Amino acid sequence: MCKTPRAASILSAAVFIIIFISCSTVENSTSGISESTGRDNTKNDPVVRITKPYSEVSLNKSLVQFHEILNSRDYFNQFTWGDYIFEDYLTTIYGLDNGEYEQGEGCEISLYDNEGRVREKVKRSVIEKNGKGEIWWQTEHSREADDPVFYEVLTNRFSVPVSVRFRNAETGKAFSRDTMFGESVRDAMLVMSDAEIRAKLDKERGEEAVNKLLPVYNNMADKGVEIIDAAGKKFEAVRYHGILQEGASGSLDIWYTPEIPQGIIRINMNGSTVAEITGWISGAERQITDETPHELPAYSTGNDDIDPGSVSTYSEGTVSDPVRLDI
Repeated sequence: MCKTPRAASILSAAVFIIIFISCSTVENSTSGISESTGRDNTKNDPVVRITKPYSEVSLNKSLVQFHEILNSRDYFNQFTWGDYIFEDYLTTIYGLDNGEYEQGEGCEISLYDNEGRVREKVKRSVIEKNGKGEIWWQTEHSREADDPVFYEVLTNRFSVPVSVRFRNAETGKAFSRDTMFGESVRDAMLVMSDAEIRAKLDKERGEEAVNKLLPVYNNMADKGVEIIDAAGKKFEAVRYHGILQEGASGSLDIWYTPEIPQGIIRINMNGSTVAEITGWISGAERQITDETPHELPAYSTGNDDIDPGSVSTYSEGTVSDPVRLDI
């Protein structure tokens, strides 16, 4: 199954390497950031233990997903204008999730600048499950100097994003668009079994974990399980340690657990926290619903005169009415 090309991702990766390395020489000046303390002796505090299998491959998938989440923000506006690069990011993000939250639950990730100040926050949560393996997700990116980016995504039973809903920041008007890759998978459902589709998607996702991994994460060593605090919750987490580059003094530490969807709890450079979970979400609900379908016309670039009755909805199609895209 093919996704749309995105040459610009190479530039985005380079930008994040520069940002991370720039943080590696700074002492941790951020208040409220807890450091890993090894095995926890506080018996009264519940700890989320590691029960799921994990490996270097699962860590790499989480790292790739983590950066895809961060990079995707910069392509959201292009998506609203008709560009499809943003859809590629979504396909990777949701394809690499390791598990899922309960309905209404999610987390907040904070990223810090080289002076320990929050430069961006990302919130992701599950807002609806329909019992058929389809899930509505909600994501919000916020930066102090920029308008927030907010959207909701429907994923199918293969964890493929099939529909995106968002509101125009200036007019408040809601839009809905089905994704190209989602339609491709829908087409595949007509001629392939679920097992065949899952096998193909698993292969592609495994390749992404190798091909999209940033060089800064090469040669990370497993240093064992530690107890780490994340926004008031304690987790067993595997600490991975590495050197930024050969012959340099810069160090990199990652705390990872397979017990939460995106896996990454914290990333440190030379003891300074550059990214971590800073909050847990509960009670999240859909903000763009089917209650007023006339507000959800099929998206069309450069044309606001759209028939209000033309609503973009997701359907798995039929043999007599397939969506014919490349597989």
